[in-house]
Amino acid sequence: MESADDSNPSHLGVRTVADIEVGAVTTPSSPPATELDRVNFQKLLLQMNGVSLASKGETSGKDSSQILKTSDINMKAQDKVTEAGPTTSQDQEKQKKKKKKSGKKSNKPSPTDSPQKILSEKETKKEQHTTVAQNISQTLKATTGSTSKLEKKEQPTVAKASQPSKASQQTAQSKVLSEASLGRTKGQVKPKEQPRQSSTEQFLSKISKEPTFANEFVENDSESLEIFKKQPLLLLKAAMNLIKPKKKISSFQDLNLFYCIPCDREFSDLDKHFEKAKEGHIFRWKCEMRRRTIDLLPDLSTKHLSLLDDLVLTTVEKCKTPQEDLQIAHIIWHTLDTLAKAKFKDCSVRWFGSHANEIALSDNKLLNMDLLVSNKEEAASTFLNYIAAVEEVYSKVERVVATNFAHANIFHEGLVVQLSLNNNGAYNTAKLIRDYISIDNRVKPLCIFFRYWGKMCGLDQGENGSWQGHAFPIMVIHFLQQRQVLPVLHDMLDNPDGTPEVYLDPRELQGRWYGRNKESVGNLLFKLFRYYAIEHDVEKHVVSITQFKPFLRQSTKWNAKRIAVIDPFQPKHNISRYISANMYDYVHFCLVTTTCSLGIPRSEAGPLFGFIGPRPEPSLFDQTPSVLKEYLSVSEKIYELILRLDNSYDVPDLQSDNEENVQSLREELNSSRVYRELYFALRVVPRTPEGFIPVAPSKNAYLHWWVTPYQANSLSGHFLVSAQRLTLTKEMCVDNESPPVVCTSCHRCGHLREKCPDEIIPNMNPLPPPSKDVLSLLNHLCIEIFKTRCAEDSGIRDRMEIRDDLLMWLRQFYRDIDLHLFGSSLNGFGGKSSDIDMCLTFQSNANGEGLNFPTLVEEIQHYLKGHKNVYQLVAITTAKVPIVKFAYGRNRIQVDISLYNRLGIMNTQLLHAYSIIDARVRPLVYMMKSLAKTTGIGDASRGSLSSYAYSLMSLYFLQQVSPPVIPVLQELVDPDVGMKVETVDGANVYFYKNHEKLDNVWPHRNTNQSSLGELWLQLLEFYSSKDFHNSQRVVCIRKKDPLYKFDKLWTSTNICIEDPFDLNHNLGSGLSKRMNIFIVKTFQKAIKHFSSMPRNDSIPLEKYYFSESALSVGKPPSDRGCHFCRSIGHVQNDCPKRLMMHQRLQQRPNGRDGRDNRDGRAQRGNAQRPNQPYENFNRGGNRRDRDPRESTNRNRDPGRISNMPMMIPNAPNVPAGGIHQNAGKSTVPQNPRPVNLQNHVVVGSMKPPGFPALPPGMYGPPPRLVAPQMAPQVVQPMPPGYSIQGGVPPYLLAPGYRPPIRPPWQ
Repeated sequence: MESADDSNPSHLGVRTVADIEVGAVTTPSSPPATELDRVNFQKLLLQMNGVSLASKGETSGKDSSQILKTSDINMKAQDKVTEAGPTTSQDQEKQKKKKKKSGKKSNKPSPTDSPQKILSEKETKKEQHTTVAQNISQTLKATTGSTSKLEKKEQPTVAKASQPSKASQQTAQSKVLSEASLGRTKGQVKPKEQPRQSSTEQFLSKISKEPTFANEFVENDSESLEIFKKQPLLLLKAAMNLIKPKKKISSFQDLNLFYCIPCDREFSDLDKHFEKAKEGHIFRWKCEMRRRTIDLLPDLSTKHLSLLDDLVLTTVEKCKTPQEDLQIAHIIWHTLDTLAKAKFKDCSVRWFGSHANEIALSDNKLLNMDLLVSNKEEAASTFLNYIAAVEEVYSKVERVVATNFAHANIFHEGLVVQLSLNNNGAYNTAKLIRDYISIDNRVKPLCIFFRYWGKMCGLDQGENGSWQGHAFPIMVIHFLQQRQVLPVLHDMLDNPDGTPEVYLDPRELQGRWYGRNKESVGNLLFKLFRYYAIEHDVEKHVVSITQFKPFLRQSTKWNAKRIAVIDPFQPKHNISRYISANMYDYVHFCLVTTTCSLGIPRSEAGPLFGFIGPRPEPSLFDQTPSVLKEYLSVSEKIYELILRLDNSYDVPDLQSDNEENVQSLREELNSSRVYRELYFALRVVPRTPEGFIPVAPSKNAYLHWWVTPYQANSLSGHFLVSAQRLTLTKEMCVDNESPPVVCTSCHRCGHLREKCPDEIIPNMNPLPPPSKDVLSLLNHLCIEIFKTRCAEDSGIRDRMEIRDDLLMWLRQFYRDIDLHLFGSSLNGFGGKSSDIDMCLTFQSNANGEGLNFPTLVEEIQHYLKGHKNVYQLVAITTAKVPIVKFAYGRNRIQVDISLYNRLGIMNTQLLHAYSIIDARVRPLVYMMKSLAKTTGIGDASRGSLSSYAYSLMSLYFLQQVSPPVIPVLQELVDPDVGMKVETVDGANVYFYKNHEKLDNVWPHRNTNQSSLGELWLQLLEFYSSKDFHNSQRVVCIRKKDPLYKFDKLWTSTNICIEDPFDLNHNLGSGLSKRMNIFIVKTFQKAIKHFSSMPRNDSIPLEKYYFSESALSVGKPPSDRGCHFCRSIGHVQNDCPKRLMMHQRLQQRPNGRDGRDNRDGRAQRGNAQRPNQPYENFNRGGNRRDRDPRESTNRNRDPGRISNMPMMIPNAPNVPAGGIHQNAGKSTVPQNPRPVNLQNHVVVGSMKPPGFPALPPGMYGPPPRLVAPQMAPQVVQPMPPGYSIQGGVPPYLLAPGYRPPIRPPWQ
């Protein structure tokens, strides 16, 4: 039996785990399972107790043989405990469960309890997964407490026998650890010997070289960091670099022992961290140290403030705009304004911007002027005519469209006038800035100085990822509002609507507001930089000049934690939106560097010191206190030497005995290792002047000197007033740093947006002419694609039957509606799987005047929900043309129903007229559509071009090719009739329709004899060349002469496609820059692919030439729109597919087709109401309960309406032959339910009672019997005030109307 002395770890003098503070998450969740792992685990615990393991022949101060004996004794002691056999993981789990059950019986441990029992009782009070290190600590504490009485009795004996052998110490410790931590009991069988190679052993052998491994299990205190014992200056170097040892280690696998505050990183090797992140660490270290320095700066002296005032005045005088340039600008503005008022009615030219506000810099030669045209409908044409008039006055005028707005540049006498059209936002912003400048005379010099600082730092290039020019005065005004120098004009007027153009005129401020801040302009300048360096909370607040209270960032959608400057007249516009993360780091660095340069006193040699910071924490130097003491001594000696030897300080008592003390101070410094290594490594200790007489130091001698707050105040107090100097240089603002080169488009470093490879159309090398064999294959391919892709006549008939079905259904609710097919179904370029486009109109309202289209679209969606063949209903009310999208029938054909899209009908007729002029037109259009579909560039809903756009591109090429293949029908005129004008929705829809007499008006017919293969290659080359895209031409099929983007005032650099009738509609407006480049690259790769011969003759031509892998240039970009469905027009939160998915998950889908369970609910509802007075024919029940043969017959006959009511024999009001026209079998139910049909009526193509006759020739639905609630109501007279006659419900005219809840019979 073991004695108390042997079982007490404290008696043995061994450092246990209980003596070390354990972290929250430490060792692995389960103890070692194998025998060798247990042995290595004990070795690890011995390592924690100061017993080093031998490695590479070293014993670390202990005998290697003794350590080997200790490990053997541990193994023998462990083998005695494990005689009962090995413990598997399942046995351990069972033992844990038993321990938990036994722990519930007693709460207090008994002194006689075994360590296992005590451990199980302790575990019940903590979490289920307690680490092994915590178990060991608690067990040893309990064991020590149980033997405390015996220790007191036998203290003398312990004192005498306080030197037991090392082997007995390790044996006793191994017994306690093996029984407590591994949870084994006596009687277990000894496990079999395992080979001495394991990952644990290799891991321990590696860690034995690094004594800091104990930190993975315990708190990372100074005692465990033995690496600093070998290299004492390493800890000081880490402290000077703002690197701290981690107090607690997160997990067993976490070997990161240090944390760098500037870099916000954890790592294990200091040297590697300095080597990898050298430049980045120094950059962030300077930024962090200067942030701390700004907080600890001493108060500015009177001399310092006067120097700041002089600095502002001299800088403003040097860099402001010369008076001569302002006079020339005024003359140009007067000339342009006089020209506009003389030649055009209600037009004028406005001068705005930095020159008009007199805050522009001397090297800024750009003048901002704007042509104001009151008639917005004629604004574009007036602007173009005015530019033509300006070209007669000034010799050099340049038209620019590749910007955010179309403008003209006028060059005159070294100045450039940027003339825009109705640029109200920019004009209002400049006017607001001018109003604030007129309030206080300190605003203008601060704006000029801040703008000059931004230019000097390279922060005034908005297109390159920094601030725009007008952001600087807005930031100055915002700061002055916070300092009570300026009022907030928007807050001084009642504006319940929140209109940004409404604010108080500054001329009315007298008597309503007084500026109480009388600080000098120099003091305000220093506080301006301090405000944006450390005071302004960029994570919570936004820079705004329209309200005094903080503008919270959470009220916007700007998640980036950078300085955000809101546009005063566009609240959703962030002026600094292009600033990237790297650029903002540079901006913040420049702010803190400039603040320190302005706040630290300076002499001709530079600043008095570089950084202010407290002394290193003494708790970090518990292991090496001598290093900290030596560093503090060196710091005081340096401070004393500088006061003695620098002639900028007035300390006569200290400088009187320089000859006696300076030499001894230098000798002590030179003998200090801290001084020698830290100076060359970190440059935080400056070099002192040579000799004994005070002299001026070298340039920037103290630029990186780290002083304490006391030393900073003392240096500022002893500094001579006559020695103070203050200038502004670029080095003071940027500290030899340069702005990062970051692209605002792809956000990659190394290039700007103007040279971004994603936004530059690549050059295409000329290809050799194709061979005859290639052209022959392409001819055959074009014909094959046309035959396989074009829609057949049967498909057109099926689409018309679908139209008739939907028309019959909707006429239950609107008696005078019409549905017109248009688009690819009828224009001659439709495919077999093309969508069906329909246009809904009312017979009683030809133009749709007075209708609320969004409300009507929601109403139609509401009524179409009852149609059995309609799936995936989505109403898009926010589009330019509101539509209802859904899938129809078993094949899920996509159908779009729009309202009064009469221009779409005319476009269909125009394209059909082009398709029949030449036999080569349709095959080329089908080839173009097939290429777009194969490469993924033919879906406008995902940010590319639509099928209609590719049709227009193909027709435009056939018009521009020489000689042309097709004419421009909108320019042809019948000589017998003359020019006609046909107006639809305000657009001229005239085009030449007489196909038979086309040869009389267009003599170039059949002059182009090129084959299909040649035209196809020419088409690809036409749109893949840079000449077309650089020419700024617009794809326009309504005129032969070139049409340029400036003529349309379209500013997009992408391909622009004009609608032939809606001249303001650009079909390429939805393209992003990346998608446009992707389309051009696709054309360039396609022309190379189609110019080659197939390598394998057995492969079909279509499969070879339209191979996705051969044509694709990558995945199409999806940088716009929804991230869920990749569609544009909405964001992810408003995605209809996402909302539909959530609705289906909530409603529990019923059936394989994914339909919701409304059919099941209707069926259950009918069963609950057996005495229903009418037959509900609009519910079909569950599809799985139907006869499959009935479904087959219904699918075979597409003309049959699936939800048509069943005819009941001998029903009243049923005419003779009233059986369904399209029914292939009798529809009389086998067991009809008794239904009261007395009041039922017949609706359909017959004339219902009380309704006027349908128009002659109208293709109406077949007659059917419906309940009175389902029958259309008799037309009631319209209330007074409405001019619409017919069946249009009056409530559709209300703008805020929502459709009512549908009654159960609908």
